[in-house]
Amino acid sequence: MIYGASNWSVVSIRYLQTTKIVERFLADLKKSRQADFWLESCNVCSAACAVEAVGADWKATLPMIDGSFVITQADLMFDWIYSDGSGMYEVDGVCENEVPENLRVAIEHLSNAHAALKTYEEPGVAMEDMKASLRKGKACVLSYRTDYGSGHYICAVAYDTEKHIFLCYDSWPQNKHCKRNGILEEYGDEFFSGRMRPRYIEVGA
Repeated sequence: MIYGASNWSVVSIRYLQTTKIVERFLADLKKSRQADFWLESCNVCSAACAVEAVGADWKATLPMIDGSFVITQADLMFDWIYSDGSGMYEVDGVCENEVPENLRVAIEHLSNAHAALKTYEEPGVAMEDMKASLRKGKACVLSYRTDYGSGHYICAVAYDTEKHIFLCYDSWPQNKHCKRNGILEEYGDEFFSGRMRPRYIEVGA
């Protein structure tokens, strides 16, 4: 049995991280040796994916030129957090888009989805509660420790009770843990219990 968000199997809800405006800018800086990193939008991509996974509506209509969208809702979320984000946690030296509470606030300001940040003492407890959230038709935005010396945000949209796996969208298909190009990636309980940070954002319509 698989349970989860209403649109969990609609693969078009996945946001591709490397096409985002900030990523292209940082890639140029890295290429010119003015920066040593460039992957920075997995958080807003996962948050935007969660909004669409539960079938919530966006408040803003994106600009279109010659029949193509100029930006995505994830780009808009990134910009809003840094330019107009009332209620944001802000401090020099900390990337505001990485702060879970900021993502929660952004989700509720940019869409009609409801978002709650849940924090725990242990990853295992967080993982079990995440299953309960998915059973209620919610989506979950979480981060975990990578093999690259950093953290990474993904969006869990469903749980398979027979295989004991979470089905997730990953905005970075080149991630070494991706086996399906970032679309409905399968992660077992042991993966999250060993790597997941003890918190997640529960997103519902």
